[in-house]
Amino acid sequence: MPSVDGFLATAMSKIYIMDFGIPRLHGQDGVRPVAKIGPQIHLSSGHIGRVPTDTALQEFHSWNLHYATTNLEDVLGGPIQLDKRQLSQGFLDALPSGLKESVEGYGLKQFLSTLELVLPIDKAVKTDVLQARIRTTAKRSRVMWGPYNFEASNKDAKPGPITQGAMEIGLQMDPNGQMGFKRLHGFCQDCTVIHGSAYVANEKGERLNVKDGVFIHHLGMLDPRRESKPLYSCNGKESAPYQSFLGSGVDESEYFYTSSNGSYNSGYYIKDGEIFSLQYEIINYTPTAQKWYIAADYEYVDGKAPGVEDVTVTALNSQSCFGWERAQIKPPPEKKQFTNTSPDFVMAQDGTVLRLMGHLHDGGENIELLLNNKTVCDSRATYGGKNSMHAQDGTVLESIEAMSACTDLIPIKKGDVVKLVSHYDVEKHPV
Repeated sequence: MPSVDGFLATAMSKIYIMDFGIPRLHGQDGVRPVAKIGPQIHLSSGHIGRVPTDTALQEFHSWNLHYATTNLEDVLGGPIQLDKRQLSQGFLDALPSGLKESVEGYGLKQFLSTLELVLPIDKAVKTDVLQARIRTTAKRSRVMWGPYNFEASNKDAKPGPITQGAMEIGLQMDPNGQMGFKRLHGFCQDCTVIHGSAYVANEKGERLNVKDGVFIHHLGMLDPRRESKPLYSCNGKESAPYQSFLGSGVDESEYFYTSSNGSYNSGYYIKDGEIFSLQYEIINYTPTAQKWYIAADYEYVDGKAPGVEDVTVTALNSQSCFGWERAQIKPPPEKKQFTNTSPDFVMAQDGTVLRLMGHLHDGGENIELLLNNKTVCDSRATYGGKNSMHAQDGTVLESIEAMSACTDLIPIKKGDVVKLVSHYDVEKHPV
């Protein structure tokens, strides 16, 4: 039963280390930091793909591949045959002529921008004013989209164009998961976000979790137009210039774009007309189909304050360095307790980590972030509570309900080496 680990980081630079994974069947862990680099610098975000801009005929990672082809499947009314994780000639030949020329003539970046125009924009259906939590002078809102249909996980349904082939190319991580791709409008405009989270909600805007039959494998709101300089290199490759904005998993994670007490002059600036992309995999464990909403609870200030440092989010994956790529690990044979160690991440910029929080899936106990071989954060999982479930034989299966956070500021220098070490006990926490 595979699993995955990683770290999520917010950057200003900040580094916010995160991971996505698969509950029960497989999982992924991560830790989230935030690193300051400077007023003009955006750190790279969760690795959606190391995408070349000069040619489309190079390998790129599964999320981007499936994101692109899924949009086309909606338009064409059926699945496109893929050649693994490459934009092969066969893939290009399957495209409509206009899009094929766009890929060949302008590169993948422009191709993805073209595909963005294919998906309709989902406008917010409800916005509520909330009380500020991080900074008393800030504003806080909850915005909702939907409702969206989620089939029961025990329903024997033929996969549609959104999920066709997803397991094979490495995007869909749970056979019971339901994937979705959306474009969202409804956040504040000309504003600076300092904190937020995204989640599944009922019609009242209340967060739903495992006790309600909702299992969020991953939910990410992305800014495909915002690019940043690489934050780190790993195995000779640089992190990708894609920006993650808000997201969540079963651990109900939060995104901090300032220090935990709100005093740091930093944030995530949203310009007028900004549209975000949503990608999720959600499991409906109830026996019937449900209509649920996607919601974002976020805190912000109007405009862009003088001297404010920009923040981005990046992902470190202990298996393959970047985001969701090859995000599965298998326990060693006959071992119930084991550790998983990442490759070295060599930092490409000076900065300051503002916050770290681990992201593990079931079976994981804790994940450490080491800076130059010294542990600077040990994020530990808490099991039980509202995220517990019952197996078919009546056995109680405890799931992770929270991860501890590290909030001390940690300076980072160019050339520093970061490493992730996650610890598992699948006997104590069955997967």
